[in-house]
Amino acid sequence: QHKTDQAEKAYRKAVDLAPNVALVHYELGQLYLLQRKWAAAESAFQVALKKEETNSETHTALGMVLTAQGRGEAADQHYRRAVQLDRHNVVAANNLAASLGEHLDLDDALGLALGAHEVAPANPAVKDTLGWIYYKKDRFEDAHRLLADASAALPQHPTVRYHHAMALSKIGKQQEALSELKTALSLPGGFPGADRAAQMVASNKVEE
Repeated sequence: QHKTDQAEKAYRKAVDLAPNVALVHYELGQLYLLQRKWAAAESAFQVALKKEETNSETHTALGMVLTAQGRGEAADQHYRRAVQLDRHNVVAANNLAASLGEHLDLDDALGLALGAHEVAPANPAVKDTLGWIYYKKDRFEDAHRLLADASAALPQHPTVRYHHAMALSKIGKQQEALSELKTALSLPGGFPGADRAAQMVASNKVEE
C-alpha cells in the first residue's frame, strides 16, 4: 500500500519483539532497499546474517546494497557465498557473473552465467549477462542470439540495447548497430560505455 512509514514502525516493533529472528531484520532491510536507504539496509542485512549466516537470499540482498554503493568487491563476496549456499540462486549468480565479466575474469563469469541460464533460460537479464560474456570471448553469433532476445524483452534498458548494438556490429550489421546505439543513448539512466557509443554515433561507424 506504499505506507512505508507505518511499515517501518511495524518492522521495528517486530525487531523489538523478536530480535533474534533473522527474517525480521531481513524484511526491514528489504524495506530500506526499496527506499534506496543503503546504509540502513546494509545494517539490517548484516544483523540478519549474524542471526542466520547460511541464508542465500540475505547474502544476495546485501550484495545488491553494496553494488548500489559502488563496493563491487565486497558485493561479489556475498554473491559468491549466496551461490555456494544455493546454486539455483539466479540473481546472485547473474550479478556475480556480470561483475566478473566486467573485470575480464571471463571463464569464471561464463560458468556462473551458464548456470544461471540453465535455471532461468527465459530471463532477459540472464540472457544479457551471458550474451555479453560471449561477446567478450569473441563468440559473436552466440552473443547476438542472446542479446537480440534480451533487447526485445527489455526495450527500455539502455545497457542491454548497447550490448545488442555491439553484437550487431560484430556480425556485419552496421546500420542496425548504429540504430541500436542511438536508441540506447536516447533512453534515461545512462550506461557504461555511453561516451564511446556517442563517439561512434557521431562518426557514423560502430567500431569493430
